[in-house]
Amino acid sequence: MASQEADFKVFFDGSVVALGWSRVNFMGYIGRTEELIERVTKEYEYDAPDLWAPSVGRQLNQIRRFMSFTTGDRVVVPYYDGVCLATVSGPRRYDKSAGQTDLCNQIQVDYQMDIATGLPRVIPRNALSEALQRRLRVRGSTLADLSEFAEEIDRMFHDLDYSWTSQQAKHEESVRQQFRDELLSRMQAGTTNLRTGGIGLEHLVKELFMLEGYEARVLDKRRFKNGDADVEAEKSDLFNRTRVLAQVKHHAGVTNGWGLEQLVEIQKSGTEPDAVLVLITSAVIPEQVKVDADLKGIQTMDGKALSEWVMAHIHRLKPETTAQLGISTVPRFVVTN
Repeated sequence: MASQEADFKVFFDGSVVALGWSRVNFMGYIGRTEELIERVTKEYEYDAPDLWAPSVGRQLNQIRRFMSFTTGDRVVVPYYDGVCLATVSGPRRYDKSAGQTDLCNQIQVDYQMDIATGLPRVIPRNALSEALQRRLRVRGSTLADLSEFAEEIDRMFHDLDYSWTSQQAKHEESVRQQFRDELLSRMQAGTTNLRTGGIGLEHLVKELFMLEGYEARVLDKRRFKNGDADVEAEKSDLFNRTRVLAQVKHHAGVTNGWGLEQLVEIQKSGTEPDAVLVLITSAVIPEQVKVDADLKGIQTMDGKALSEWVMAHIHRLKPETTAQLGISTVPRFVVTN
């Protein structure tokens, strides 16, 4: 999901897909998935009393899905601003050399190849249905079940008109990264015209929630007796109601664990049992803070993800918002030669 070149090297060079939890060798538990779950639970201390059970369950279910792969199963691999397609073709293995990327537990696949380049075939995400694009953006999951999109995925495997060259994908991603990094740098440095004191970023986050179909508002600073959140967003349909409380931090550099602690205090108070709690920052979130948040059922969004969120709605932002961010509306060509 993070589109790291080191991860793709493991995937494409070895013709595999892989999962984390590399401190445990899954090969010793073939046909004994529940024993594997118990081992991972102990090794990674998922049985700690302060962890949020639904989040732990979501993590462990990814292992169950991985261990249930059989020959012929289809896999969609996010690749920069596109996806690659693969079919499970062979055995599992444990590759110690992939420990640095936490991708030791692997299974053999055959990637669909681009005949012209000899590289994995890439399909642009904007060629996918809006529902599948949204699913690929869901945070907190490395391995998701996409069976509800089986018909669409079947077309992707057979319709070559979906195709895109990996070279073009990399050029597109290079331009996206340059833009994202500049946008992020400006937000962190305070060189945009967003209102100061964090208020401007809170209103930007509010607008992004509204573009996702939520009703949203910036909260009064005295809203909570215990803990704190800055933006409330709510969306309802015929069957579900989702309510989000977001703590928004306008930081440069690194965001420490204070924002997470404020959300944990709300969680402990028991006054907002139905709310999805999210820490959103323009800075970097240390990996340990991300892990602690996830295991407490609190979602996180760092500066890179926030700038990606802005980019996803860049053509729908209010004109005054794009002006405050210093974003031009003039299109440009991507040079590929």
